[in-house]
Amino acid sequence: MLQKTGLIAFFAFMYLVQAVPARAEQKWFGLAWPERHWEYLGNFQPFIDHPTQTHNRQWDKEPWAPSDWAAQNPDGALGVIDGFRRADIVRRFYVYRDTPAVEVGPNFYNLGGKDKQHVAAMIDEVYGITRNDIYGIFTLYDWNSHKPIGMYSQHGLQLK
Repeated sequence: MLQKTGLIAFFAFMYLVQAVPARAEQKWFGLAWPERHWEYLGNFQPFIDHPTQTHNRQWDKEPWAPSDWAAQNPDGALGVIDGFRRADIVRRFYVYRDTPAVEVGPNFYNLGGKDKQHVAAMIDEVYGITRNDIYGIFTLYDWNSHKPIGMYSQHGLQLK
């Protein structure tokens, strides 16, 4: 009985000692992983659209127009807008204080910077907001907070 209790206490102690330094470094009994496994984990930072550490922009030089997306959809440009709604990228379109508004859904935030610009350009192409002398811009609002997150004009998308 004493041996069994001592064994349980030993493994409980080992578990606690191992759990305390919860960092990405080699633990004191690193028999399972070689030393090189832990080499670069101390400075790991996930990349989430960081403005000063950008990815290579593979498609920057490629010409893009909203008609490219419309040509790929059997229903044309309106089919693309309907796809934005079904994917919860865009929730609804409305007018707020005499300015056209677009309520973006949670999946808008999952898009990269270029795709956010392309979505806004596609909306402008379909509804012709920036070509209108009265408006010329539309505002993007968050679906959850209902606060403005940016605007789109003939100069492009500007996010906060």
